[in-house]
Amino acid sequence: MVVIEIKPEGEALLNQWYDEEHIADRLAVPGFRSIRRFKAADDSHRYLALWEVDNASLPMSAAYLNLPKTASATRWSELLRDTRVSVTRSAWVELPVPPLPDTTSKPVDTPPPGWVKQPGLFAVMMEIPAEHEDDFTRWYNEEHIHDLLSRPGWRSVRRLKALNEQKFIALWEVEDVRFQQRPDRDTRPQSAWTQRMNAYRTSVERTPWIELTVQVRSPSDGA
Repeated sequence: MVVIEIKPEGEALLNQWYDEEHIADRLAVPGFRSIRRFKAADDSHRYLALWEVDNASLPMSAAYLNLPKTASATRWSELLRDTRVSVTRSAWVELPVPPLPDTTSKPVDTPPPGWVKQPGLFAVMMEIPAEHEDDFTRWYNEEHIHDLLSRPGWRSVRRLKALNEQKFIALWEVEDVRFQQRPDRDTRPQSAWTQRMNAYRTSVERTPWIELTVQVRSPSDGA
């Protein structure tokens, strides 16, 4: 998972770099499978790249980090250097989730008049102490997943744990990433189990992301 914050004037250049070089370059590396790209829905000029890899340790390995840079890659780094605010790279291991509930009969997500839905990804990341991890996992698998996916607008979920850290992330596919701002937001009370989770989970970060179309095209300058 790579999160890049970029100055507004560098956004077009960042997307051009991904489309014309970076995606094809990385997918040519053995162990890299695919990529999905997103832009933060809160206008913070952050971009998210989710790379699927055969082994979560690959992007953090010396063999990968020491891959020789091509002249083109060096040129792109120089072009982007003054517009990048921050770059955060992290590796995650996918966790199993229980069979998802049958959602064919759940109510349709109908927004208020004049509201335009924006589908995307709602990412929830947090730290969980090791002594509470089992309880946290059971809460997700036995209550939380079924609770949210039974609600209108919630489609699916993937769960991951950070490599060598007590951090967890849930990637929820939703029909409207701005659901928290909607006047008709579902505000049912929290269960006792959820309240117990709130007592020991820390560094909770919730981020809505809008998916971008992944493209691989020839360099526009012919290089």
